[in-house]
Amino acid sequence: MYSLSEENRFLEVTYANGDKEVLYFKDFSLGRHDRSVVRRAKKLALKRLIGGGEKGISAGDLLNAVREEFKENEDLPNTTNPGRLAKIAARRASGSST
Repeated sequence: MYSLSEENRFLEVTYANGDKEVLYFKDFSLGRHDRSVVRRAKKLALKRLIGGGEKGISAGDLLNAVREEFKENEDLPNTTNPGRLAKIAARRASGSST
């Protein structure tokens, strides 16, 4: 979820001065996303247990939960508060990390 891999790219921003920057899922991630991933993974594990499978959350449950969260939030940049995007850009421009 927080890696700077190609699959985690969210959008490319072009600033007024022509500079370009790629923003990743992590740049927009909030605590609610983390909670949602955990909730989804627990739900997947419970469904597997009810179906006669193994008990506990697996790495596969977590990966599937992250994929579902990404899919559900694909349009996040289009609906994100412009003020939040400006704050992210300002922090990056000043050299501090997000």
